[in-house]
Amino acid sequence: MKGSAAVASDSVPVPLPVLRERLGEGDSNCWRSVQIKFTPTQPPPAYRERGRRLFFLSLIVLLLGVVGCGAKAQPLPRDDAQVYLLRGYRDWYSTGINDLGRQLQHRGIDSVVLPQKNSGELGEALLGRDGSQPLVLVGFSYGADDVIRIARRMAKVGKPVDLLITIDPVTPPRLPANVRACVNYYQSNGVADALPWLRGVRLSADRGAVAPINHNLRNDRKDLLQPDTSHATIAGHAKLHDEIVQRVVGVVAPVSTLSGSKP
Repeated sequence: MKGSAAVASDSVPVPLPVLRERLGEGDSNCWRSVQIKFTPTQPPPAYRERGRRLFFLSLIVLLLGVVGCGAKAQPLPRDDAQVYLLRGYRDWYSTGINDLGRQLQHRGIDSVVLPQKNSGELGEALLGRDGSQPLVLVGFSYGADDVIRIARRMAKVGKPVDLLITIDPVTPPRLPANVRACVNYYQSNGVADALPWLRGVRLSADRGAVAPINHNLRNDRKDLLQPDTSHATIAGHAKLHDEIVQRVVGVVAPVSTLSGSKP
């Protein structure tokens, strides 16, 4: 039909009087066919934009899934060290924990420093520990919270922790009864204690567990307080390191020297 071909080629709706002039007053079926041709086929711009966003979001999720499928499982840490130290969340403010680990090594203490993200693997490895030598767990910030969680996992299988030391724990669980001694070093910050990433807090214990020794550097242990003490610096304080090393040496005996000979 010549008239309908002309109408179909139009890219915009044509006013009704013009359509009638072009098509005449033909039968209603012809008129309905013209109306169908002018029915919008594209969604509104808002829906198109939403569709694009959903497409790109799905693509990102797919890519993350592919990467995750290709990731290798982390091997379990060795379970026979004397001391394990956990850094803070994403290793923030945690270079001092590396230094503390080196100090212990220099004293002949077999020490392992790990990121906080590997706390689960460490807990799994320590479940198989034979208990033939003392175990010390040290943690900073969220790593401090996690060494307590590791101790709680070990309590369920009857494995003891000889000494647990925390530095500025932020959201710690209660201390379990399998911990034989616990010392917590923290610094309070007044109203800033409402923010977990800026504070250190006291520890509490389960019924029947040993009471933790809580040292607030701003109140009862000002001898360990340094002018720049904050959550961002406390893990690197030399005075605190010296006291922690002395506490560790009082629990575990050195197993080697830097030269490799036994003491």
